[in-house]
Amino acid sequence: MTVRDGSIIGNNALTGVGFMWEESNILTDSWGLIERVNIRGTGTCHSNYGGSNVTWNDCGCRDNVCEGRGGRDPGSSLMWYSGWENPDHIDNCCFARNAKIQASRFWNACTSPWVWRDVTENPEAWMEIDLTPEDFTFNDHPIDLKICFIVPDDNGVDTRYEADTGAGSGAEQIANLGLVGDGRIDYES
Repeated sequence: MTVRDGSIIGNNALTGVGFMWEESNILTDSWGLIERVNIRGTGTCHSNYGGSNVTWNDCGCRDNVCEGRGGRDPGSSLMWYSGWENPDHIDNCCFARNAKIQASRFWNACTSPWVWRDVTENPEAWMEIDLTPEDFTFNDHPIDLKICFIVPDDNGVDTRYEADTGAGSGAEQIANLGLVGDGRIDYES
């Protein structure tokens, strides 16, 4: 699986993870690429539970949260985590293997170390770590999307309907993208 070009701002997860890669089985040929995904305002930014051959390339994490919010306990507040899980008690399962961080950055971490792994069950989860402390600019809206539909009415008259992320941030633009609310999670709440 590949995930590219995104921003995650805050979350409402009990564990406080922005992006979680999870593999709760033994898969010999699985892989994942997370590229140009930046996260801010979460407990842990990027995590990997049992994932094999997962690479973060040109990703970022900044301004993570160390205190509990909204009645929740605080999360681990790590920038990157790679761990182990085995919900079905399968022999030799499910260890993170061959995890890599390439050409990525972090800023304003409220805890260290910035990269961690389950030292008991998964001490060799990380194969490569290229991570730089850098005050990087965060793009809240990295994706430009424009979709056009022609919708016929009951009389057969066609109406043009456009959904455009670049059209603005007012209620009309948000509504025409089909989002509930404004599509964001207020990480300050």
